[in-house]
Amino acid sequence: MTDLVKRFRMNHLGRDLVIGDLHGCMGQLHRALADADFDPARDRLFSVGDLVDRGEDSHGASELLEKPWFHAVRGNHEQMWIDTYSDGDPTPRSLDVCCGRNDRDWWLHLSVFQRQSLLDRYRMMPIVIEIETVRGLVGLVHAEVSLGVTWPAFVASLSESSGRNAVAAIWARRRFQNGDCFGVKGIDRVFVGHNITPLPLMRGNVFYIDTGAMIASPSDEGFGPFGLTMVNVCAAGVDIRDRPHSPAARRSVDAPFSADEADAGEPDLDLGADAYDDSPFDDAEFSI
Repeated sequence: MTDLVKRFRMNHLGRDLVIGDLHGCMGQLHRALADADFDPARDRLFSVGDLVDRGEDSHGASELLEKPWFHAVRGNHEQMWIDTYSDGDPTPRSLDVCCGRNDRDWWLHLSVFQRQSLLDRYRMMPIVIEIETVRGLVGLVHAEVSLGVTWPAFVASLSESSGRNAVAAIWARRRFQNGDCFGVKGIDRVFVGHNITPLPLMRGNVFYIDTGAMIASPSDEGFGPFGLTMVNVCAAGVDIRDRPHSPAARRSVDAPFSADEADAGEPDLDLGADAYDDSPFDDAEFSI
């Protein structure tokens, strides 16, 4: 049986870093790890899920789950693959339809053995990760902690992956869409993905770190501020991403992000006016 909550003791050897939604963008991850001087013998890398689909190397991203230094919560894209096979193997026609959405056709190039191996890994992914740090308890979920629910109550409710709070942890967007700034009680900080923003956002003690890795492309000069974000769970954090290719991207690394810069940068994705109203992380905490 899968442990839906996985707990980690304090890392006394090195750092604990967490990345936003990867979506197969392994090139960006390799550059981020190099920029951060990541040491797999001392450091740990965590993920808020959605390792797969849309990017160039979903299979390679999935293989991270075998690394002893890598730990991820389950995202809705992993859950979609689990659901696709929940009643056994889908028909070829159903699988073709499934793989035609969300850039999931990479699955069709895998052998039956490879597919089963990945499904087994996805099913073993927890819904919640807790990390002990010098700055208190840190939680990771893919989407959100249900509004009005404390962290202890939320974790205690995760007896099965089909429960209301478990589904919210993988799929929901209410807290983000409502602009909630009260945060989650009963924990120091929570890192989430799922909702794309041009830069990491902090609302209360909730840190949104899905900054659109799959929007950015190493060969595209116009992706603006979007790209993979990596933060230190203690310092809460620095924006480490693919080498910036545009003035908007350079501004996003060097200075706080503002609504004016969002307009000037002409981001590739229309996130709505509300997506630019929040402030990024405090510059004073930009450190690995």
